[in-house]
Amino acid sequence: MKPVWSVEFASREFAPVLPEVCQVNPGVYGFELAFWLAEALASRGIVTSYPGAEDWGWYLGFEEDNARLLIGCGGSIETWTIFVAPSPKWFGKHPSDVAVQRLASAILAALSEKGIRPLAA
Repeated sequence: MKPVWSVEFASREFAPVLPEVCQVNPGVYGFELAFWLAEALASRGIVTSYPGAEDWGWYLGFEEDNARLLIGCGGSIETWTIFVAPSPKWFGKHPSDVAVQRLASAILAALSEKGIRPLAA
């Protein structure tokens, strides 16, 4: 799965609430970020799935106008990444640039509203 868009930022806002033994894998965090992002996107009219777990972190599913995307959320306790990639369940199809741009804009707006700025590339 190759991301088509991503953003990295620093924040202690999404540190895990539950202890390490409750995480999907040791040192793999992102549920709190994914849950917040699902709510933030929904408030902007973008409906996603509830967070789901993977070995690398957490994800939200998104479908719109024949685009099936995965929004990945993960990181450490202070540095986080959100990325958008084609859904692994959508074999061989490239996502709509319009859908990716809509998600990217909404994610950046939600982060900005929370006072979080992307790290410089």
